[in-house]
Amino acid sequence: MGYKVSVVIVDRGGNVAASVRGDGTPPHTLNFARMKAYTARTRSQPSLQTMKQMEDPAFAFLRQIPDVVGVGGGVGEGVAVGVWRGDAVTPVWAVV
Repeated sequence: MGYKVSVVIVDRGGNVAASVRGDGTPPHTLNFARMKAYTARTRSQPSLQTMKQMEDPAFAFLRQIPDVVGVGGGVGEGVAVGVWRGDAVTPVWAVV
């Protein structure tokens, strides 16, 4: 398929427990995957759900929390994948 992948798993405290950056994958994909996993872990929900909450003005405060991102790709157990297609980081779901 030509995708280049970075994967990050965070522990219950939001700290990186494991990470892998695929060959040829830009460095930012690893950090972005970490932020997606951190968001999923600390919010106890997929990062896509956090993205939907951020659209509601009542949840505007979420945008002020460091390393919390409103982008799909992080699942509720603190796992995220960043996929690079050469022009953008594409959010995907990962089940590990």
